[in-house]
Amino acid sequence: MGIKFTDMTTTTADGTESVPASKAAAPRSVTVASVKNYVVDAIEAIAAGTTPTGADSVFVLQGGALKPIDIDLVAQHAIDTIWAKATATPVGVWVDCNNNDDECAVYFERADPFYGPRAGLTADYVA
Repeated sequence: MGIKFTDMTTTTADGTESVPASKAAAPRSVTVASVKNYVVDAIEAIAAGTTPTGADSVFVLQGGALKPIDIDLVAQHAIDTIWAKATATPVGVWVDCNNNDDECAVYFERADPFYGPRAGLTADYVA
């Protein structure tokens, strides 16, 4: 029995359709759902990567298709999105060292404005 492509109707796959296949030259059929499960299992079986570097790419779904994109572009997009928010506040730093031998770490945090005794410091004050 044969099926003409011109006699087929277009439909949305629901997983019950059979797809012709072969294994060791033996004709078989598989369902669309079993193909989907095989692909998902194969993707999930991929070993975890190492720490990402700027030379790495990730896949994004764009217009219904998976496309590779440089990881640096993803990071920059995230940074641009965060800093483009309407609630952006200026960054201020207050470092309190008692003498020249003190060591300190400066931590930047995006938070609501602080209106306390050290708000609005000028370069003269901190120099």
